[in-house]
Amino acid sequence: LTKVIFACRSKNLWREFDVPGDFGCRIDVGANFTLAPLIAQQQGRRRYCIALADRNRARLLLLEARHISEHSQVLDEDKEKIRTTGTRKSVHLERKKEQDARRHFTFLAEHLLHFHEHKDYDCLIIGCRDETWPDIEAELHPDLKRILVGRFCCDPGAATREEIQEKAQPLIDARDRADEQKLIERTMGGFASNALGAVGLSEVLNALEKGEVRTLLWTSKPDGE
Repeated sequence: LTKVIFACRSKNLWREFDVPGDFGCRIDVGANFTLAPLIAQQQGRRRYCIALADRNRARLLLLEARHISEHSQVLDEDKEKIRTTGTRKSVHLERKKEQDARRHFTFLAEHLLHFHEHKDYDCLIIGCRDETWPDIEAELHPDLKRILVGRFCCDPGAATREEIQEKAQPLIDARDRADEQKLIERTMGGFASNALGAVGLSEVLNALEKGEVRTLLWTSKPDGE
């Protein structure tokens, strides 16, 4: 969490807020409170749905600004559990178990698509055992595959929030680095072809003055680091 403080001596005002995420350290002094950077950073954040599933259960978690929360209650949990009774297994029982598992994964995939269409999250991460992944992947709608960041191996029923976040964060970091690299390559390509791209202080300032900038890229590290 980040501590955001609004203070005004003349109004005897001091208000503290805990905001999810890392906004860095900065001080703004002026006649008005500065809200635009906070709003812009909040709106630009991606929300990651983490779906954990095996043949018996499913869990949903939301990861936003490195804050994870569980929302498994939105799934209907009164479905029949898949159980193996005794040591004798008939062909009929095995077939029924496979059908139940397929319906279970279909149910999860349909809910994931419904939540995505209603803008409840932006990207998807799957947590499951390796042997379960092909069955889950087969039920995912193309729109879900398009926003799929990746998957990790875990025990869906036993995994803690801390373990889930620890395994999901590297996938998110890798996705962010890939997106940044694509954006840099597109910018450099536009600059090289004398098209939509500006590189260097004077060129960027000129584009800013003309109101031509849609996305501004810069590094927080000095040159040479």
